[in-house]
Amino acid sequence: MWILWVIIVGLIAGWAAGRIMGTGGYGPLVDILLGIAGGIVGGFLLSLFGLFSSGGIIPEIVVATIGAVFLIWLSRKLKKHNDGSGPALVRNQAPECKGSAASARQLEAGLFLEVAERRHSLAQRVSAG
Repeated sequence: MWILWVIIVGLIAGWAAGRIMGTGGYGPLVDILLGIAGGIVGGFLLSLFGLFSSGGIIPEIVVATIGAVFLIWLSRKLKKHNDGSGPALVRNQAPECKGSAASARQLEAGLFLEVAERRHSLAQRVSAG
C-alpha cells in the first residue's frame, strides 16, 4: 500500500513542480521519479530549518513539491554550465549530452531512479528492523 502512496505523492508533486517552474511537467514516469526524489530532498532541506512534515498526504505533497522545485532549479543551473565553461565534474560527467535535451532528460531520469531505489531500500530496512 505504501508504494501506491509514494507513486501518488510523487506524481502530484512532480507535476506541480513542473508547473511552478514553467515546464508544464515531464510526463507521468519522470513526474513520479521527480516527486519521489523531491520528497527526499525536500525533507532534508526542511529539516535543515527545523521543519518536519506532520504526516498526511497534503503535507507530504508540499514537502515533495518543494524538493522537486529545488531539483529542477539545480538541474537548470548545472545545464547552464554544461556548455564547457562550467566545473570539470559536470562537463566530464556526460560529454555526449552537450546540446541534446533528450540525453539530458535520460540522465535526470536515471538520477531520479537511483534516488527512488535508495529510498525503497531504506524503507525496506526500516520496516524489517
